[in-house]
This record gives sequence, structure tokens and C-alpha cells, in this order.
Amino acid sequence: RILARENGDGFGMSASYDFDFGLSLGAAYSSSDRTDNQVARGYGDGMNERNNYAGGETAEAWTVGAKYDAYNVYLAAMYAETRNMTYYGGGNGEGNGGIANKTQNFEVVAQYQFDFGLRPSI
Repeated sequence: RILARENGDGFGMSASYDFDFGLSLGAAYSSSDRTDNQVARGYGDGMNERNNYAGGETAEAWTVGAKYDAYNVYLAAMYAETRNMTYYGGGNGEGNGGIANKTQNFEVVAQYQFDFGLRPSI
């Protein structure tokens, strides 16, 4: 089995709230146990100084976001972090890739809907 695609027991939860003036807020969290193989690979074999697999017993992710959508204006932003979860490199989940100790993501978008149908986005 491909190490980056193994799964332990876990849970996730999310919540969102929509205000009546176009604003929405949301947050989510997930946590799962890492498999014994993933934890062992994270500790390495003691011979490699560079281990590209994260250590740790659990994999976690959390995110928060906000959106405003009213009067032809759409604005949104989100921030997320993962720990011991995100695979990188090599296309098939093994090879030269690894599992990052931590990732941080920040995304924003702004759009305006013109009356004639054009919607530019940044």
C-alpha cells in the first residue's frame, strides 16, 4: 500500500454561518491517527540525515474562511494549516516525495459582476 495514502481512524467537523447581508463565515478541523508505517517512516532509520516524511502520531488540518457576496461584489479569503498530512513530490505517492511536517495556505479572490455579464476575477 502507498504510504501517503494510508489512513488511520479520525474525525472531522465544520461549521458555517450565513449573515443576511451577504457575509458568510466558516471553520473546519480534522484529525486522524497516522498508521504505524507512517509514524515509523517519519522517525527514519537513523542513517538518513534528511528524512522527507513527517513524524508524529496524528495528522491534523484546520481552516477558517470568510466570504462576502452581495451587490455584484464577491470577496473571499481563507487560511488553512495542515500538520503531518500533505503529500508532496513524486507522482505516485512514493519515490522522491514525502509528507510535509506543516503546510500553510492563504487564498483570496475578488470579483465584480457587470450588468452585461462580464465577471473579472483577481
